[in-house]
Amino acid sequence: VVPLFSGLFGVAPAPKSSLMALVANAGPLHWNRASALASAAVTSVLGLITVWYLRRQCTLLLPVKRRCTDKEVLAEAEEVRRRYCLSEAGGFLPNDCLDRLPAEFDAWEAIASDLPRLNASKALAARVEALPVLKLGHHRSKEVLQRAYVLLGSLVHSYVHRHEVPWHCLEAGAVAETDGRSSCRKVPKALAEPWLEVCQLLRAPPVLTAA
Repeated sequence: VVPLFSGLFGVAPAPKSSLMALVANAGPLHWNRASALASAAVTSVLGLITVWYLRRQCTLLLPVKRRCTDKEVLAEAEEVRRRYCLSEAGGFLPNDCLDRLPAEFDAWEAIASDLPRLNASKALAARVEALPVLKLGHHRSKEVLQRAYVLLGSLVHSYVHRHEVPWHCLEAGAVAETDGRSSCRKVPKALAEPWLEVCQLLRAPPVLTAA
Protein backbone atom coordinates (compact mmCIF):
# COMPACT_ATOMS: atom_id res chain seq x y z
CA VAL A 1 0.00 0.00 0.00
CA VAL A 2 2.83 2.43 0.94
CA PRO A 3 4.60 2.24 -2.46
CA LEU A 4 1.24 2.78 -4.18
CA PHE A 5 0.50 5.98 -2.30
CA SER A 6 4.08 7.10 -2.75
CA GLY A 7 3.77 6.79 -6.52
CA LEU A 8 0.42 8.57 -6.57
CA PHE A 9 1.56 11.52 -4.52
CA GLY A 10 5.08 11.74 -5.95
CA VAL A 11 6.92 11.28 -2.61
CA ALA A 12 9.54 8.85 -1.47
CA PRO A 13 8.47 5.65 0.30
CA ALA A 14 7.57 6.28 3.91
CA PRO A 15 7.50 3.94 6.88
CA LYS A 16 4.21 2.64 8.28
CA SER A 17 4.31 5.07 11.16
CA SER A 18 4.22 8.04 8.83
CA LEU A 19 1.45 6.72 6.56
CA MET A 20 -1.31 8.58 8.39
CA ALA A 21 0.64 11.78 8.23
CA LEU A 22 1.21 11.30 4.51
CA VAL A 23 -2.50 10.79 3.90
CA ALA A 24 -3.37 13.78 6.04
CA ASN A 25 -0.98 16.01 4.08
CA ALA A 26 -2.34 14.88 0.68
CA GLY A 27 -4.14 17.67 -1.07
CA PRO A 28 -7.48 17.51 -2.94
CA LEU A 29 -5.71 17.17 -6.29
CA HIS A 30 -3.99 13.96 -5.22
CA TRP A 31 -7.23 12.54 -3.90
CA ASN A 32 -9.04 13.33 -7.15
CA ARG A 33 -6.28 11.59 -9.10
CA ALA A 34 -6.43 8.51 -6.90
CA SER A 35 -10.23 8.42 -7.12
CA ALA A 36 -10.16 8.65 -10.91
CA LEU A 37 -7.60 5.84 -11.21
CA ALA A 38 -9.55 3.63 -8.85
CA SER A 39 -12.79 4.28 -10.74
CA ALA A 40 -11.13 3.46 -14.08
CA ALA A 41 -9.69 0.24 -12.67
CA VAL A 42 -13.06 -0.87 -11.32
CA THR A 43 -14.77 -0.03 -14.63
CA SER A 44 -12.19 -2.02 -16.59
CA VAL A 45 -12.58 -5.05 -14.36
CA LEU A 46 -16.38 -4.92 -14.59
CA GLY A 47 -16.13 -4.59 -18.38
CA LEU A 48 -13.90 -7.64 -18.67
CA ILE A 49 -16.26 -9.64 -16.47
CA THR A 50 -19.24 -8.58 -18.61
CA VAL A 51 -17.51 -9.55 -21.86
CA TRP A 52 -16.52 -12.94 -20.44
CA TYR A 53 -20.06 -13.59 -19.24
CA LEU A 54 -21.68 -12.63 -22.55
CA ARG A 55 -19.26 -14.78 -24.56
CA ARG A 56 -19.95 -17.71 -22.28
CA GLN A 57 -23.73 -17.29 -22.69
CA CYS A 58 -23.42 -17.06 -26.49
CA THR A 59 -21.32 -20.22 -26.55
CA LEU A 60 -23.98 -22.06 -24.56
CA LEU A 61 -26.84 -20.83 -26.78
CA LEU A 62 -25.24 -21.46 -30.18
CA PRO A 63 -25.88 -24.93 -31.65
CA VAL A 64 -22.90 -27.21 -31.71
CA LYS A 65 -21.84 -28.14 -35.27
CA ARG A 66 -21.63 -31.88 -35.53
CA ARG A 67 -20.09 -33.76 -38.42
CA CYS A 68 -21.81 -36.90 -39.64
CA THR A 69 -19.65 -40.00 -39.36
CA ASP A 70 -22.21 -42.62 -40.33
CA LYS A 71 -20.83 -44.35 -43.44
CA GLU A 72 -24.25 -45.42 -44.75
CA VAL A 73 -25.68 -41.88 -44.48
CA LEU A 74 -22.60 -40.41 -46.16
CA ALA A 75 -22.84 -42.95 -48.97
CA GLU A 76 -26.51 -42.07 -49.55
CA ALA A 77 -25.72 -38.35 -49.55
CA GLU A 78 -23.05 -38.88 -52.19
CA GLU A 79 -25.49 -40.86 -54.32
CA VAL A 80 -28.11 -38.09 -54.07
CA ARG A 81 -25.50 -35.51 -55.03
CA ARG A 82 -24.44 -37.55 -58.06
CA ARG A 83 -28.00 -38.35 -59.15
CA TYR A 84 -29.20 -34.73 -59.07
CA CYS A 85 -25.88 -33.16 -60.14
CA LEU A 86 -25.51 -31.21 -56.91
CA SER A 87 -22.34 -29.42 -55.90
CA GLU A 88 -21.25 -27.90 -52.62
CA ALA A 89 -20.32 -24.64 -54.35
CA GLY A 90 -23.26 -24.07 -56.71
CA GLY A 91 -26.08 -26.29 -55.47
CA PHE A 92 -28.19 -27.18 -58.53
CA LEU A 93 -26.03 -25.01 -60.79
CA PRO A 94 -23.11 -26.73 -62.53
CA ASN A 95 -19.60 -25.81 -61.49
CA ASP A 96 -18.40 -25.44 -65.10
CA CYS A 97 -20.50 -24.11 -67.98
CA LEU A 98 -19.77 -23.81 -71.68
CA ASP A 99 -20.01 -20.33 -73.15
CA ARG A 100 -20.78 -21.76 -76.59
CA LEU A 101 -21.51 -25.10 -78.21
CA PRO A 102 -19.15 -26.63 -80.80
CA ALA A 103 -19.21 -25.17 -84.31
CA GLU A 104 -21.64 -27.85 -85.56
CA PHE A 105 -24.39 -26.17 -83.53
CA ASP A 106 -23.79 -22.56 -84.61
CA ALA A 107 -27.33 -22.42 -86.01
CA TRP A 108 -28.76 -22.85 -82.50
CA GLU A 109 -26.33 -20.35 -81.00
CA ALA A 110 -27.12 -17.77 -83.68
CA ILE A 111 -30.86 -17.85 -83.01
CA ALA A 112 -30.35 -17.86 -79.22
CA SER A 113 -28.07 -14.81 -79.35
CA ASP A 114 -30.63 -12.95 -81.49
CA LEU A 115 -33.68 -14.20 -79.58
CA PRO A 116 -34.88 -10.84 -78.13
CA ARG A 117 -34.92 -9.18 -81.57
CA LEU A 118 -36.54 -12.19 -83.25
CA ASN A 119 -39.27 -12.28 -80.61
CA ALA A 120 -39.99 -8.56 -80.87
CA SER A 121 -40.06 -8.59 -84.68
CA LYS A 122 -42.11 -11.81 -84.86
CA ALA A 123 -39.46 -13.33 -87.11
CA LEU A 124 -38.65 -16.23 -84.78
CA ALA A 125 -40.98 -18.74 -86.41
CA ALA A 126 -39.42 -18.34 -89.86
CA ARG A 127 -35.90 -18.75 -88.49
CA VAL A 128 -36.80 -21.81 -86.42
CA GLU A 129 -38.71 -23.52 -89.21
CA ALA A 130 -35.70 -23.05 -91.51
CA LEU A 131 -33.36 -24.85 -89.12
CA PRO A 132 -31.81 -28.14 -90.21
CA VAL A 133 -32.15 -31.18 -87.97
CA LEU A 134 -28.83 -31.34 -86.12
CA LYS A 135 -27.59 -34.54 -84.52
CA LEU A 136 -25.54 -34.63 -81.35
CA GLY A 137 -23.20 -37.22 -82.80
CA HIS A 138 -20.17 -37.71 -80.56
CA HIS A 139 -20.80 -34.44 -78.70
CA ARG A 140 -22.27 -36.01 -75.60
CA SER A 141 -20.21 -34.58 -72.77
CA LYS A 142 -22.08 -33.31 -69.76
CA GLU A 143 -21.12 -29.69 -70.45
CA VAL A 144 -22.34 -29.84 -74.06
CA LEU A 145 -25.61 -31.48 -73.06
CA GLN A 146 -26.29 -28.89 -70.36
CA ARG A 147 -25.64 -26.01 -72.75
CA ALA A 148 -27.84 -27.60 -75.41
CA TYR A 149 -30.56 -28.22 -72.83
CA VAL A 150 -30.75 -24.53 -71.91
CA LEU A 151 -30.57 -23.29 -75.52
CA LEU A 152 -33.14 -25.67 -76.95
CA GLY A 153 -35.47 -25.12 -74.01
CA SER A 154 -35.36 -21.37 -74.56
CA LEU A 155 -35.96 -21.72 -78.31
CA VAL A 156 -38.85 -24.16 -77.88
CA HIS A 157 -40.66 -22.05 -75.28
CA SER A 158 -40.18 -18.85 -77.26
CA TYR A 159 -41.52 -20.56 -80.38
CA VAL A 160 -44.53 -22.13 -78.63
CA HIS A 161 -45.59 -19.01 -76.71
CA ARG A 162 -44.63 -16.39 -79.29
CA HIS A 163 -48.27 -15.32 -79.83
CA GLU A 164 -49.02 -14.86 -76.13
CA VAL A 165 -46.24 -12.47 -75.17
CA PRO A 166 -46.67 -8.78 -76.07
CA TRP A 167 -43.07 -8.27 -77.11
CA HIS A 168 -43.85 -4.84 -78.50
CA CYS A 169 -44.51 -3.69 -74.92
CA LEU A 170 -40.77 -3.56 -74.42
CA GLU A 171 -40.95 -0.21 -76.19
CA ALA A 172 -41.79 2.83 -74.10
CA GLY A 173 -45.45 3.84 -74.14
CA ALA A 174 -46.70 0.65 -75.82
CA VAL A 175 -50.05 -0.89 -74.86
CA ALA A 176 -50.08 -4.50 -73.60
CA GLU A 177 -52.02 -6.32 -76.30
CA THR A 178 -51.44 -9.70 -77.94
CA ASP A 179 -52.45 -10.79 -81.41
CA GLY A 180 -55.23 -12.95 -79.97
CA ARG A 181 -53.79 -16.30 -80.99
CA SER A 182 -53.08 -19.06 -78.48
CA SER A 183 -49.89 -21.03 -77.98
CA CYS A 184 -48.60 -23.16 -80.79
CA ARG A 185 -49.11 -26.87 -80.09
CA LYS A 186 -46.54 -28.22 -82.54
CA VAL A 187 -42.77 -27.95 -82.24
CA PRO A 188 -40.67 -28.16 -85.41
CA LYS A 189 -38.68 -31.35 -85.83
CA ALA A 190 -35.42 -29.37 -85.86
CA LEU A 191 -36.03 -28.42 -82.20
CA ALA A 192 -38.13 -31.31 -80.91
CA GLU A 193 -35.83 -34.19 -81.82
CA PRO A 194 -32.54 -32.85 -80.43
CA TRP A 195 -34.23 -31.43 -77.31
CA LEU A 196 -35.88 -34.73 -76.41
CA GLU A 197 -32.60 -36.55 -77.06
CA VAL A 198 -30.75 -34.16 -74.73
CA CYS A 199 -33.45 -34.55 -72.08
CA GLN A 200 -33.18 -38.32 -72.28
CA LEU A 201 -29.40 -38.28 -71.96
CA LEU A 202 -29.52 -35.87 -69.00
CA ARG A 203 -32.52 -37.65 -67.49
CA ALA A 204 -34.19 -34.27 -67.20
CA PRO A 205 -37.76 -33.20 -68.04
CA PRO A 206 -38.40 -31.05 -71.12
CA VAL A 207 -38.90 -27.77 -69.29
CA LEU A 208 -37.35 -24.32 -69.46
CA THR A 209 -34.62 -23.77 -66.91
CA ALA A 210 -31.56 -21.57 -66.46
CA ALA A 211 -29.69 -24.33 -64.61
